[in-house]
Amino acid sequence: MSNPKTAVVFAGIFAALLPSHITPAMYVALPVVSMLVDGLWYAFVAWALSSSGPRNTYLRYKATFDRIGGSVMAALGIKLIVK
Repeated sequence: MSNPKTAVVFAGIFAALLPSHITPAMYVALPVVSMLVDGLWYAFVAWALSSSGPRNTYLRYKATFDRIGGSVMAALGIKLIVK
């Protein structure tokens, strides 16, 4: 909860992919689903990288993962600009 980058990423994804008008139920569902997905993801990462094999593989390909993630965020930003 103290990491604002996660909120910025979700806000960017929501702004790029959601319609401009959403139902009131979505105002409740989106934060709940976001926290659930985020919590499950970080639990999985902690579990997966707790052993040396997966951790070493991740470190070997970290730059590639970062480039892919950055490309996805750039594509979402371009979609938002063009929209």
